[in-house]
Amino acid sequence: MKARMVLCLFIVILMASFASRSMAQVTVSGDTSYITGGTYAGGENAGSMDSTISNDTTTTGARKSATRVYALYEGQVYYQLTPIYYYNPTGTLTIVGVPDPKHPSANTKPIVLLQPTGTTPVPANKVYGSLKIVNVHWQVMELNGNLQSELFYCGTANQHAQSLVVDNCLFEFSNTDIFDCTNETGAIGGWPYGAKIFITNSYFRNMFEPGQWWSSRVFQCKHPIDTLWVENCTTSSGGLTFLQQNELTDVAYFNHNTIVNQKKYWLLSPYHRNFFVTNNIFVNQNWVGEDTNVTNSGQDPDKLFMSTINVDTNNYTNGLVVGPKYFVGGDTANISPLLALNKLQTYVSNNINFDDPLITSGYYQSSTYIIADTGSPATAISPRIPSYLGWSFKGAQVVGNMPGEWMNSRTAGLFAAYSPAKGGGFIEENTVTPSAQPFAYGMSAGVVTAMAQWNQHQYSDTRFATPTPILTSTSYIYGDYDPTTLPGIVGGSKVDNITSSTTLGASDQLGITKFTDLQENFSQSSVVSKIDGF
Repeated sequence: MKARMVLCLFIVILMASFASRSMAQVTVSGDTSYITGGTYAGGENAGSMDSTISNDTTTTGARKSATRVYALYEGQVYYQLTPIYYYNPTGTLTIVGVPDPKHPSANTKPIVLLQPTGTTPVPANKVYGSLKIVNVHWQVMELNGNLQSELFYCGTANQHAQSLVVDNCLFEFSNTDIFDCTNETGAIGGWPYGAKIFITNSYFRNMFEPGQWWSSRVFQCKHPIDTLWVENCTTSSGGLTFLQQNELTDVAYFNHNTIVNQKKYWLLSPYHRNFFVTNNIFVNQNWVGEDTNVTNSGQDPDKLFMSTINVDTNNYTNGLVVGPKYFVGGDTANISPLLALNKLQTYVSNNINFDDPLITSGYYQSSTYIIADTGSPATAISPRIPSYLGWSFKGAQVVGNMPGEWMNSRTAGLFAAYSPAKGGGFIEENTVTPSAQPFAYGMSAGVVTAMAQWNQHQYSDTRFATPTPILTSTSYIYGDYDPTTLPGIVGGSKVDNITSSTTLGASDQLGITKFTDLQENFSQSSVVSKIDGF
């Protein structure tokens, strides 16, 4: 009896201890769960975020609250150990960074780090429903250096339309997608029913996957999109950053964005009903160029070079996919006249398009990389930058579109044929092509060498079988491309390599309060928008 009483007492103490830890990790107030993280060095409450969200269900698997908000505290670090699973097709998974009432001065964004278990990676999060993330710093490279293929798989049920809202966030790194909203192998169905995507006031940093051109995306959604709204955002070194393919977007709005060193296409789909590209700064777009293998592989509908501004006729000829509201009389083979060229609104205004002369002289025109015109097919271009991809065409091919075109011939023709003077809605005005850098962004002759050698390696140029220097070790990358270090302020200086063993003083900070806490500075004052004065 005495032994049984001792055992019962032990169990009660153990349960109380567990309850105490659980209460310390999560506090529910109203319909918000406040989740406690830990310090960078200690990793306290590791897994608290992912387990709290995934397990906030009844015994039948239904969400305990369809509208619950999950709050992460500013100034804290959240080690993610397991994938988030969220099934609520009529609701929204909402994750927000909020002030810590116990430490109100620790106002840096909460940081999410992916912590694999041994050699087992953290699988992609799965969200059936809409998704909203506000004021969070999320690193998409695991702490062992593995680039997470997808951060979020997105799906739905019963034909519910879904939305993605990202605001005031910092995402670092990207292998394939941060948000995968496509129905493809390994995914969970995507968002086929008119998704609405709003990405604002955020920075997608070091979106560079060293093994290929095509990865490194903010999202992919190879379905018709209702609204794609991207405003006041920055992306650096991305691949196919905002990826559709042959799908119509009803409203695509890109305003006040800075897109730096885009190795491939910042926007792939040329199909839009209403298309606004205003007040953006484009730096070195599609700087890797294109050979015949690439142009014939389906990027541009007419196998032209891909241009920064790229539009096409809305018809089925090249595989266009539209939503049911554009089927005439329910006939999927008959597209509504609302999508005729004279009904489209396309407004491109007050953009800066800069191609760095350092890249032209140090790569495109450099004798280190060009070869004599001895390849096949015959071409008038001699000498040339060679490609040996051999996908469809054997032998050395010419690499063209260096630097990337602003508008290809089809796009320029549509703007001319459907201008307001001719009864159309295609307008391009006030495009600025500066000869000098609009801001200091880390380019140098050494960086150009690393870019050129990395790119020729992608073109299977055996002269550069081992590119040196390594591109990720240069200032082409902002920071140190190391998931085990974090940005912050030490001794009044902006640094990117705070480690878990760094001793921080009273005036130091781990993480960022605002994007200007980072080392790079993309601000410029030489060109002011005529639209809004910014």
